[in-house]
Amino acid sequence: MSGILSRSPDMKSGIVGGFPTGSVLQVLSDNYNSQTEASSEIKVCEVSMTMRQANSKFYYQAQMALAGYGDADNSYVTVTRSTGTASNTDYLPADNRGPGTQGGLQGYQVYSDDMGVVPTNSLFTFTASDLVLDTHAAGLVIIFALYIAGGCYINRSLTRADTETGITSLTIFEIGV
Repeated sequence: MSGILSRSPDMKSGIVGGFPTGSVLQVLSDNYNSQTEASSEIKVCEVSMTMRQANSKFYYQAQMALAGYGDADNSYVTVTRSTGTASNTDYLPADNRGPGTQGGLQGYQVYSDDMGVVPTNSLFTFTASDLVLDTHAAGLVIIFALYIAGGCYINRSLTRADTETGITSLTIFEIGV
């Protein structure tokens, strides 16, 4: 049996609740492709996921295209998890944030200070991602949202919006346990 892996009938199959453990149960995403000025907090992406398995894991990945105002403004990015209605205060766990008081205290996945001191035609790509084990029932609707705030432009540069552009997105994977 060259190149073939077989399983004897008495080995455990790795199936829990009808799903193979570690398999991706579903993937949902939302894109934000508008060019926006974020002087106040803006919810740019929202994903509502009906959980297929109790206590499954979820993996999120967010990508943001941001640029500064051309002065000493900041950019703040948070990813939240809520049930019922999207909330900008139900931050994901702190273990997925970098060190620093701003991120830890405010739930920021990305905190960029003084983005405006860079050239006004610059556009930066930021990412945030993590694998999170969650306690929930099968069938529960969980809402994930991506918020951006501060003195920044989303999906464009300050001076060359038609040239330096991008798309911001949030993708959620439910993974069987």
